[in-house]
Amino acid sequence: MVENVGPGVPEASLFALLERGAPLLLTAQLSPSDWPQVFKLALPDLNSRLRALLAFDLWAPDDALLMGLAVKLFADRQLMVPESVVAHMIRSLERSPGAIRDFIARADAVALAEKRPINLSLIKDLLAGPPAPSVF
Repeated sequence: MVENVGPGVPEASLFALLERGAPLLLTAQLSPSDWPQVFKLALPDLNSRLRALLAFDLWAPDDALLMGLAVKLFADRQLMVPESVVAHMIRSLERSPGAIRDFIARADAVALAEKRPINLSLIKDLLAGPPAPSVF
């Protein structure tokens, strides 16, 4: 993340990366057009390059996206889970793809170990219990 660079941004290095023309992904809370003022950049060419960068906002995933992700992750494991169960899981978990991925892996492992179907009862049991250490 660009803000983590702090004062003394290595302008020449950043300019060299932009000059290469290779794909480059930079993340920040500020628009690249604001960086020259915030970081007090001295290179005029770098300032103009930053103002010309394509930038767009990323938002937190909504329920539809998280539901679609969960259904896909279950399907990847050849599991058919009722939509109402997935919806309950989505409402109760941290709203991030990583948290959903980890929870589904855990639910699958517990269901296999205990020979239980993935249903509302299993999901509630897992949500009520202590979180398992991350598998990834």
